[in-house]
Amino acid sequence: MYVLRGANIPTNLLKERNFGVILDCPSIFYENSKQIIKMRKIINKSSIFILLTTVILSTGCKKENQTTPDNGVPNDYYFPPLSGTQWDGIGANQLGWDTTKLNEAFAYAGSKNTYGLIVLKDGRIVKEQYWNNWNQNTRYYLASAGKSVMAFLFGIAQHDGLININDKTSQYLGEHWSSLPLAKENLISIKNQLTMTSGLDDGVPDDNCIDSACLIYKADASSRWAYHNAPYLLLHDVLTEASGQTINA
Repeated sequence: MYVLRGANIPTNLLKERNFGVILDCPSIFYENSKQIIKMRKIINKSSIFILLTTVILSTGCKKENQTTPDNGVPNDYYFPPLSGTQWDGIGANQLGWDTTKLNEAFAYAGSKNTYGLIVLKDGRIVKEQYWNNWNQNTRYYLASAGKSVMAFLFGIAQHDGLININDKTSQYLGEHWSSLPLAKENLISIKNQLTMTSGLDDGVPDDNCIDSACLIYKADASSRWAYHNAPYLLLHDVLTEASGQTINA
């Protein structure tokens, strides 16, 4: 699968190709992180923008022993070095892609106030372009895209045996981390936090407040979906407790 980062691209421009579009969806991140654990190798790259581009909706790493076919197109999954700025590319022509349509997609993205767009094939850069005074080193506040990165990290932590997303949150934060009766609090799992199904009241005055007094019962966990920042923010503490490291370690 090829991954796009930027504006929504009209399907008529890309209908002959298999593209994935970046979504802000933590559950998708978690599910894919189980398949692409090797992507941890690029987490230390300086640009989360690049990380997001590479990870979302990936179909997973291919086997290590794959070779380059006769047409010269590698069919292994490429990982850029952890140090330096090298990132291998591959030409659209070499892949047999329709470069006219690819350029039309980029032109459309540029017309929609997009700041950066990169297309990768198996980890290699096919085309990359920036607008609005951005470049490959530009850092930007990604807001809730961070939720997807967090879910990806939990997938790695579970793969490494540090955590199980079905564990009760109180196993890591202790009892009475919320104002809920203990029986209701114990219904909330890490998975509920990742999927916005904690049942906590998202109608509080400050949905970023993680004090127990702000974490109020609304419904049983898993019975209701609501976009709520506080349960997500508490995942930082859960991951730190489970791994012994902060997310920036």
